[in-house]
Amino acid sequence: MADRIHYICHKVVPMRYHRLLLSLIPVIAVSCGKDDRPDRITDADGQSYEMVRIGNDEWMASNLRVSRFNNGDVIPLEPIDSIWGADSTEPALSFYASSDEDADMYGALYNRSVVTDPRGVCPTGLKIPSNADWDRMIADLGGSFFAGIALRSGENWIDPIYFGSNSSGFNAQPAGTRKDNGQYFGRGEQTAYWSTDTNVISGRQNVYFMGFSNPSPFQMTASKTEGFSIRCIRRP
Repeated sequence: MADRIHYICHKVVPMRYHRLLLSLIPVIAVSCGKDDRPDRITDADGQSYEMVRIGNDEWMASNLRVSRFNNGDVIPLEPIDSIWGADSTEPALSFYASSDEDADMYGALYNRSVVTDPRGVCPTGLKIPSNADWDRMIADLGGSFFAGIALRSGENWIDPIYFGSNSSGFNAQPAGTRKDNGQYFGRGEQTAYWSTDTNVISGRQNVYFMGFSNPSPFQMTASKTEGFSIRCIRRP
């Protein structure tokens, strides 16, 4: 029965019913897949993350904030600009505005070299998602419009009009990003997550973005030296 309820909750409904859907989402969240939520997982620092099931996949319910690769090597904490420069291939992490005060809420920002490093950053059994993983999740949630509502948290966005229902349990927070010129941008307004894929036309890196200007998740491209959030996924 739980699987059937989960399916009904993420079934696409006509747009004229979307106000009714929004009013029902908090109720739906109580009965959709949360009673059989997977166990918590632990990263290389010993930090724990809750997991949430969306469709057949299991996702971390908060942004990665680990400071080590899985073999124990430290990921350089580089608030300075040089290692984020256009020619850099060194892995790096940073915290928004160079402060880890809100790391439990927003996680860390990582450059592309962390994503591709064979030492790995996701907890054992998990991986950084590909385009196919992101697109499947969006489809499982009923398409981009409904996914935007179901994924976004109901707090911390710059204006309540951008609050989501978090009925999926994904709890997308407006963590902001780091530009390759060292500027931090968008805390409270936007978030972007790395994909493992590269755009075949431009050669730039794929990320999935949500922001106040476009609250539904969509794919865009970015420089490998920008800093974005990481979520990890476990496939069945």
